[in-house]
Amino acid sequence: MPSHSVVASATVSSSTRARLWFFFGTVAGVDDEAKLMLHGLEQHFVKIDKVENNRKLNDLLNTLEFKQVCIIVK
Repeated sequence: MPSHSVVASATVSSSTRARLWFFFGTVAGVDDEAKLMLHGLEQHFVKIDKVENNRKLNDLLNTLEFKQVCIIVK
């Protein structure tokens, strides 16, 4: 099974973006960043105590249907 990588470069500087493209080779890019939209994107935010982190994360991953997940921890 071939693997693939996805990089969201909308927030990356143009010099860094050029280096990323060098390593990734074939790139599907967006020429006009003003038209960049993520259709069907759903964002969920949960603020919880530190002791509940793992339990709540497991509950969410077991409950929600998803194809991709991005977990951001502060």
